[in-house]
Amino acid sequence: MAIFDLSFSAIPDLHKQAEDIDFFHEEYRNNYGGNALNIRLSNSSIISLSGLSKVLQSMQKYKLTMGMINLSWLDLSFNKLTQLGPDGGLTALKGLRLLYLHCNQLEDWTLLDTLKKMRKLSRLTLHCNPLSNKKAYRPTTIANLPQLKSLDFVLISEEERDRARLEVT
Repeated sequence: MAIFDLSFSAIPDLHKQAEDIDFFHEEYRNNYGGNALNIRLSNSSIISLSGLSKVLQSMQKYKLTMGMINLSWLDLSFNKLTQLGPDGGLTALKGLRLLYLHCNQLEDWTLLDTLKKMRKLSRLTLHCNPLSNKKAYRPTTIANLPQLKSLDFVLISEEERDRARLEVT
């Protein structure tokens, strides 16, 4: 399972990163290979997901990934994200099953609106975000994302899912 790993790359601007991929795509291919199904962008000082779709399109264009619809895992942990953004970058990842968002600065429940559109998402991490300290964080997340099998590296039992539905409704 190939991983395109740009962790610890100091990428505060994803638009600029897309330009870098366009310019250095041969070097990226030599360093990371091609046809990755997983992307790691953790610990990269990313402050906004604006431009994520452009990065993913550049990766697909040069066959660095198998294509947006085939990506199964995206790691955006340990960045500086405050929201998931309106540009559709995440929701275009129709096959995404695992999303790491832990240790960012996410604090608004509106992120659930974006995550609800990701029907195949089964594993999600949000711990170490201000949101995870809110009352009823875990039940609210589970009730709003019924397809999840794991939240913050902890499996979700049927009993927990049932309790979450009752608590949140």
